[in-house]
Amino acid sequence: MNQIFKAYRLNKDDQEVTRGVQQITELDLPEGEVLIKVHYSSVNYKDAMANMTESPIIKTYPAI
Repeated sequence: MNQIFKAYRLNKDDQEVTRGVQQITELDLPEGEVLIKVHYSSVNYKDAMANMTESPIIKTYPAI
């Protein structure tokens, strides 16, 4: 079953980076990704750095 769930996603088109919470399905994930059920979450330092406009952390887009 292909359920819809929310994900924070960063996309890059040409030189513009867009970010935000989107509804996606498993089909939107890159091959080989693993899904886990999460009850609580937080943002760590590298996640916050990845959200910056000129982040050197993200090598490929989209980042979910």
